[in-house]
Amino acid sequence: MWTVYMHICPNKKVYIGITSLNPEIRWSHGKGYPNNQYFTNAIIKYGWDKIEHKILFEDLDENCAKEIEIKLISIWKSQNMCYNITDGGDGFKGLKHTDEFKENLSKRSLGN
Repeated sequence: MWTVYMHICPNKKVYIGITSLNPEIRWSHGKGYPNNQYFTNAIIKYGWDKIEHKILFEDLDENCAKEIEIKLISIWKSQNMCYNITDGGDGFKGLKHTDEFKENLSKRSLGN
């Protein structure tokens, strides 16, 4: 079964996520987000204990959890109040790099 959760930072920006694990294990006291530098920076800035952690939905099947995650991320991103990098539904593997990012990465790689 899957859970949809939200972390709310003191600046009111949020991170929306899903997990099939126990949420406390998934969150790993703030260390479970190494691929999202924006949210990691917020955790460092505010401290994990100053961020509010809410379980929004529990006991969902995977597809339902992904649909809810996508909808919630879309709502919060439209208000520019979201730390999520992807649009949800597929975790980090759903990340699409911009052409500018790819070009900068290529330039840095050529220098090594």
